[in-house]
Amino acid sequence: MINRNWFTASNGIKEIFHIQSPMWPVALCVIGLSALLGLAAPFLLAHQWMVPLLAGLGGLVIGILVLVHPVAGIFLLVLTTNTVRFEIGTGTKTNINLPFLLAGLLVGGWFVRIVSDRSARIHKTPLNLPALLLTAAFGISLFAGRISWNVHVIDLTALEVQLAQVALVWVSLGLMLMVGNTLGEKQLKQLVGLFLVLGAAEAVNAYLARFGAPNLFSNVRGSLLTWLAVIPFGLALCDDRFSLGWRIALGLLALAWLGNGLIFDTHTASTWAPIVVGLVAIVFLYSRKLFFILLGLVAVVAVLFPQIILKPIQLAADRPAYNRIGLGIRTLDLGMSSPLIGLGPASYRAYVLTYMNYDSEIFSGIAMTNWRNSSHNQYIDMFAEAGLIGLLAYLWLMAAAVLFAWWKYRKARTGFQRGYSLAVFGGCVAMAPIGVIGDWVIPLVYNIGYRGFPTSVFIWVFIGGLVALDDRAEKSPPKVDP
Repeated sequence: MINRNWFTASNGIKEIFHIQSPMWPVALCVIGLSALLGLAAPFLLAHQWMVPLLAGLGGLVIGILVLVHPVAGIFLLVLTTNTVRFEIGTGTKTNINLPFLLAGLLVGGWFVRIVSDRSARIHKTPLNLPALLLTAAFGISLFAGRISWNVHVIDLTALEVQLAQVALVWVSLGLMLMVGNTLGEKQLKQLVGLFLVLGAAEAVNAYLARFGAPNLFSNVRGSLLTWLAVIPFGLALCDDRFSLGWRIALGLLALAWLGNGLIFDTHTASTWAPIVVGLVAIVFLYSRKLFFILLGLVAVVAVLFPQIILKPIQLAADRPAYNRIGLGIRTLDLGMSSPLIGLGPASYRAYVLTYMNYDSEIFSGIAMTNWRNSSHNQYIDMFAEAGLIGLLAYLWLMAAAVLFAWWKYRKARTGFQRGYSLAVFGGCVAMAPIGVIGDWVIPLVYNIGYRGFPTSVFIWVFIGGLVALDDRAEKSPPKVDP
């Protein structure tokens, strides 16, 4: 006798992964290899001379795979970002992690193919021009960082630090363009399926870890939390490939991530506030009636549980180290020394250190240890590093991403297209408040830094995925002027 429940569940899994695609065996091989390495860990530790040898061989194989088969490289990036802990030391406090290495290989290989292949074309989208302008702004700011814009500042930020910051910006933007010009819609479906399964496993582990279970995943924080919620939520509302049961499960997965932040990390706004914004934005675009119902529920929760809102505010008031307004004002003051092109990538720290010694009263009321790191604000960082040109380019890019996702949603012809574009719309809207909370979109090397790249990388992967949606029946996208 056929078990109908299993039949339905297996069909749902096939739909999640678009399992007939040849990328499915690649994912299985990577998972199997990871498990094999885990089992072989005791033997490798006992014969330590084998570790660098295997690491070198593994790096060679991965490098060839990424360069020869970039689609497989994108899947490998998503699969390993929060599951594999691997870093290369640089002799400083900053290590280069595996996600950044893979992303750099993907972007570099794609750029070489674009330059060397005359038949290669980049899809025309509203994202291209602001991304190019932001890339150029940080190139210009690199020269600005070698100039002292204040007579009191003598010791400038080291060139290698500035180059590290530029690399974070360029690799992020390049990855967005690379994904959009490499993946097809079938491959995008499969990539989203992989992300959903990993997100479900990470959600279960996140709750179990609260009760003493080991944390099996790394860097599940910051902006990644928002995407772990908005992607399943958008698909739950629109993707008619799934049965009602699967769509309810996807909705519950989104709410699980919201609950994780509200219940366990109420004092940390970045774990729940952007998720709320993203989900509300999704509902607003999907149904105005449902939006006002949800808005009423949020108001009721705020009245019944005011500590959810008051606790972070009280924390900010009680702890001067987290006086974000003061930090922002002082960073803006320093940035006005070079308002057009900025002080240089990650360069305003040199000005902070100088003025702490020159006139400490400028920084009165602010904990110096925390101030040395950053302004904890994506927008102010952009202004201080790349000036008005960089800030306006960044705002233009994020606005273009929001409107591009909205346009894709309006023109969508399938449930997946509607669900995916709706999810990216909500995710991009949510990046606005998270940029006020911290540099979670493009990390600053002196604050979240390269440790934050495994969380921000998904922003650029999913925005790039908008380009991969099949648009054969569409006309030209809307222009987004700065």
